[in-house]
Amino acid sequence: MSNGRCRMHGGRSGGPLGERNGAYKHGKFTREARELSQVFRDLARAGEALLARTLDTHGLGRKLPAQLRRRAHVRKARADAKAKGQQK
Repeated sequence: MSNGRCRMHGGRSGGPLGERNGAYKHGKFTREARELSQVFRDLARAGEALLARTLDTHGLGRKLPAQLRRRAHVRKARADAKAKGQQK
């Protein structure tokens, strides 16, 4: 049960958000920074999957680094491209 109070001391936890908090230093871990990082991670994943599909289409799938070939989203994209190619 979380009601915003410390179960040991009874006080409210945390402090003001953002720059109003005395411990605020640079904003690297703010909600906005975390959301932006997630957007960039999603873009990178999409780019990796596109690269894998493109190389497979041209018969160069083995040119992908092994570390990239092992990633789940890349394997899924390659399998989807292969299945789509067989359907034609």
